[in-house]
Amino acid sequence: MHGAYIGDNKLLISTVWKGMLYTYGDDFSLTPNLLINGVFDVPLTNFLIKNLQQGNTFIDAGANIGYFSVLAGYLVGTSGRVLSYEVNPKVHKLLLDNISVNNLHTHVKCLNKGVYSSYGEIPFYMSKRFNGNGSLIEQNEEYFNIFKNDEIEKVMVETEPLSIRIEDIGFVNILKIDIEGAEYQAFLGLENNLKNKMIGSIVFELNKLRIGKDWYDFYEFLNKLRMIYGWEFYTLSVDGDLVLSDLKELFALDFVENVVMVLK
Repeated sequence: MHGAYIGDNKLLISTVWKGMLYTYGDDFSLTPNLLINGVFDVPLTNFLIKNLQQGNTFIDAGANIGYFSVLAGYLVGTSGRVLSYEVNPKVHKLLLDNISVNNLHTHVKCLNKGVYSSYGEIPFYMSKRFNGNGSLIEQNEEYFNIFKNDEIEKVMVETEPLSIRIEDIGFVNILKIDIEGAEYQAFLGLENNLKNKMIGSIVFELNKLRIGKDWYDFYEFLNKLRMIYGWEFYTLSVDGDLVLSDLKELFALDFVENVVMVLK
C-alpha cells in the first residue's frame, strides 16, 4: 500500500516518484490505483519524466487532484511554470492542497475553470463516484450502461480557451488535455497557437464514448493540422517512448489513452 486514511474521507498517498497526494477515499477513478500502486497512467508518467526539463512550461488541462501537475512541478522546478485547470469545484480543492503540501505554489498556478473553445458559463456534469469522469459533455445512456453505479450532478462553471494563456506565456513545452470528451472543443480554441508553433507537444485522450457527436469533426480537425501544419501523431509505450501512429488508424479505435502530437 502507498497511502493511509487520514480521516474526513481523505487518504494521503506517497507516489513512486516521491510526491505526496491527498485523494478522496470514495473516488473510484484515481484512488484505487494510487493507493495500491503509487502511480497512475504509467506511460504518461514516464513520458513526462523523460521529456520535461528544468525551466519548461507545462499546462495540465483536466488536472483532477493534480497527479501530473505535482509531477510536472517537480520536473520543471522553480525556473519553470505549470498551469493547471480543474473545473470540478470539489476536486479543485484537493488540487490546491496537493500543490501546497508539495511546496510547489511558487510556480504552479491552479484555475477552477473548464477549458473550452470560448469564454462562457456552461453546465458541468460532475460524477459523484468517479471524480475523473466529470465532463462538460453530458453523459449519455451508453455511459451509464458501463458506469451503472454513477450519479451525476449538474453545476454551472466558467470556461475559457487556452489561446490567451498560451500567448501570454509565449511557448508551452507540453500540453496535456484530458477533459472527458470536450477535447475537440479545447482544440478549436488552439488553432492559432498550433499554427504559430507555440506548443512543443500535446498529449490527449481519444474516447469515442465521451466525445460522441464530435468524433468525426475532431478527426477532420486533427487531419487538417497534420496536412497543413505538419503535426505527427504518436502513442506511448509503457516506458514513455513515442510510437509513430497513423491518425486514421487511431480513430478506428474506440479508446486511446494517450495520443501525442509533435511537429515534424
